[in-house]
This record gives sequence, C-alpha cells and structure tokens, in this order.
Amino acid sequence: MTIIHVLNETRGHTGLAEEIEQILRDTASLLQEVTDLPCPSLVFRLLTPRAWRAEIRAWAERALEEDLVQAHLNGPEADQVRGRLAAWAATALRLGWPMNPGLTITDHYGEPHTLIAPQALHHTGIRYDRTALIRFVVHACTHHAQITASAGALPPPPIRTGERVHDDSATRALMEGHAAWAEQEVATAFFGFCREHRPRAVPCSWRYRQHGRLLPWLKRPADLTSWVCSHSVDQNAAARGDGVGFIKAAIEVAGSVVPFNRIWTDASLAPTCREITNPEAWFSRVSIEGPTILQPPPQWGVTAPASLAQPVCLTPSP
Repeated sequence: MTIIHVLNETRGHTGLAEEIEQILRDTASLLQEVTDLPCPSLVFRLLTPRAWRAEIRAWAERALEEDLVQAHLNGPEADQVRGRLAAWAATALRLGWPMNPGLTITDHYGEPHTLIAPQALHHTGIRYDRTALIRFVVHACTHHAQITASAGALPPPPIRTGERVHDDSATRALMEGHAAWAEQEVATAFFGFCREHRPRAVPCSWRYRQHGRLLPWLKRPADLTSWVCSHSVDQNAAARGDGVGFIKAAIEVAGSVVPFNRIWTDASLAPTCREITNPEAWFSRVSIEGPTILQPPPQWGVTAPASLAQPVCLTPSP
C-alpha cells in the first residue's frame, strides 16, 4: 500500500491539490505493476515560486556541502564554488522556474518528494491538459520509485565541485529514460488504445517562451556540470530519447523488468555515455563482468544464474 501526501503550502490551488491526489490514487498501483519497483510513500508539495526556489537552493547547497566534504575541498577554493552556486541561484534558477512543472528531490533523510509551483504548471501548459498532468505526475512518481529502490546507490549528486571518475555514467539519461518509458506504459494502460495515451505538445505561456530565449545565454559554471534543473525539459529531449531506447532494449533482452531493476542498486551497472546509445556494448560489459551480476537476491524467487546478454527471463531491481 502506498501512503500518499499532497501538501498544499500555497494560499489557493485547492482544486489542483485534490486533482493530483486523485491521480496518485488512480495510478500508483499501476505504476508499481509496470516498473516492479516499490513505492511505499509519495509526497508532493505545492509551493509558491519564491518558496520553490528557496527549497531548490537549500537542497543544492546541502548537496554541495556534502560534496565539498567528500572532495576534501576547503578555504578559498570552496568559497569560490559556493559563490558560483549563489550566482546560479540568482540567475538561472530565478529565470528557470516557470519552465519546470516540478522537480523531485530528496530531503535531509534521503526521502524523495516532488516540489511543484502551480504557476509553473500554468506556464508549461500542463495545468490545462489533464492528460499531460497525469503523465507529469506518473513521471515524477517513477523518480520516487527509482530513488527509493537505489537507497542512494545510483542517483548522482545534484551538485559536484568538480569532475569525478564516475562522470562518464549516463545516470541522468537512464533515470529520465526510465521515467519516460514508465510514463508511456502507464498512460497506455490507463487510457487504453486511444489517442490520449500518446505524448503530445501543450501550448506554453509567453513568459515560458521568453525565458527559454534567455536561458541559453546564461552559461552554467563548469563545476555545476550535473545541475540542469534550471533548464527547460525540452533541452533534455535527446538524452531522454537515448534513455528510452536503452530501457526498451535492456528490458527486451532481460525478458522482463525484474532483472533490469538490479541496475538501481549497483552503480557499476549504470551505462556509460557511450553505452546509453549503444546498448549492445552495455550487454557485453555486464556479461563480461559476470553472468550472475544481474541475478536477483534469493528471496526474489530466482535461483538459476543467467547472462543478461541472452534473451532470458530475469528480474529487475527512481
């Protein structure tokens, strides 16, 4: 059973909060069937734009401080990084909020929750298209499931102070592709075989379009390489498409989502930037590393080891 909390922290938008809660109740079990990922709780918060930006900045600062500790960086160098984050918050974050219908982040305890500024749903056009709203909510729920399943093993930190050895990991494309794939599968099952299950463009506001023209001129600091929430989702369309293609190929080879889901609990299974567009290379690497690497734990009811590179029925591990 999934515990659902939709917290309306604005002075209005009661109808939107009720609609989102109903969508969650209608699709939560269906999403678990599609992804085979547990999602014990779903927390969605409706915030004013000012509060939304404050929450995102606090999350980014918290993640940055954690990374500074891991990178053993302090003194003037650390202050320089903090200054760049502050500059980003004052420019790209301030301009980018109308282009983000919502963002799923983690709290101090690592628990996921989705932050939504209702005005951003207006600017993106999602508020006035129920199909688009359902797809958006399901997409966000998939990120909840990914984060819960990984328990911090896979999702990358939102902010990094510099390049890391694991920077070649295509984790972001993997997560977005998986969420887009799950969103489509749920929409198909929810709406049936009709035009409503197909993704479609929704009209955006004038402000959205104006901010979209300004954002490309704001160059992201080099040490905030993994931070893209201030940019339009449309700019991630190519990466999302690569991720969807990878997910489909991996699940087809694995035979089901069950063996594939092991990817959320082991960072070494994450595809690289080359493998995300070339699934065959990923199949080969995983198979070389060991035929049982994607073998689920015994309690999952699968005992015979099998290679992911062969069309067999395994079990997946957001």
